[in-house]
Amino acid sequence: MRNLLFADQSGLDREKVLDMISFSAMNTALFQAKKEMYRKEEFPSAFMLELMAKDLGLIKAEVDRLETTLPLTEITNTAYRSAKENGKAKFDMAAVYLELKDKNKK
Repeated sequence: MRNLLFADQSGLDREKVLDMISFSAMNTALFQAKKEMYRKEEFPSAFMLELMAKDLGLIKAEVDRLETTLPLTEITNTAYRSAKENGKAKFDMAAVYLELKDKNKK
C-alpha cells in the first residue's frame, strides 16, 4: 500500500488517509477487508506471502522462458521475494507494505 506509506512519510494522519481512501476510487472490497490490518500493522495470513511469492516466481520463470517483458510482474516479484527473505513469509501478502516501510525508513 504505497499510498499509505507515502502518507505516513509525509506526516499525514493515518486515520484520515484511510478514511479518504475509503471514499475514493481506490476503495474496493479488498481494501475494506484489509483496512484494519493497515490500521494496526498486523497482517495475519489470509494467503501467506510465501505462497504468493512462489506463484510470482513461477510467472517470472515463464515470462523469462517466453522472452517477454512484464515490468509490473518483475517489480512485484522482487518486492514479495524481499519481504519473504526478510521474515515476512508467513504474513498476509499485504505485509509487503511493512517491507516497503522498512526499506524507506528515514
